[in-house]
Amino acid sequence: TLSVCAAFGVRVIHKAFSNFRDQRNFAQEQCRHPWVLALDADEVPTTSFVAALRRLKEQGFRQNGSEPDAFQIERAWFVKGRPVHAFFPVKSPDLPIRLVRRDRVRYDRDACAVHAGPSGHRLLGRLEGVVNHYTCETDEELFAKLDFYTTMAAQDMRRRGRSATWAARRTRSSSPSA
Repeated sequence: TLSVCAAFGVRVIHKAFSNFRDQRNFAQEQCRHPWVLALDADEVPTTSFVAALRRLKEQGFRQNGSEPDAFQIERAWFVKGRPVHAFFPVKSPDLPIRLVRRDRVRYDRDACAVHAGPSGHRLLGRLEGVVNHYTCETDEELFAKLDFYTTMAAQDMRRRGRSATWAARRTRSSSPSA
């Protein structure tokens, strides 16, 4: 990847991974333009998405006569090469916020470290087209990803002063309001 970037004159900045929230904030701070599109390495924009993004850029990021602070994208999930209706706990398609004004929108320190959502936007738009998310290609990749995310989620719970025990889970699941 680095050699491809070098061939196209791309500026490469590296930061050791701590969590998704901090990575996104760091990356956003490095950007030179007001609008930031954040896609994961396993997300592939469709041609309709790219065309819609180009149109939005030509319109000065204005939609329906106003300029939103952030835009949702439609993301379709694929597991082991097949489209799915859900990859628990996320339904497919989902609508994450991925295009933001970097001077107005950030990922708060209190946001979930695993699936951090941005905050600070007052007006939210929606970008046309679809981004396909190819999350896992093999069983091994699936189990590794689940292990990684559950470990990170547990660490985030601990950071927030929360804990999960079998006794607490049993109590919640047997209560009438559960």
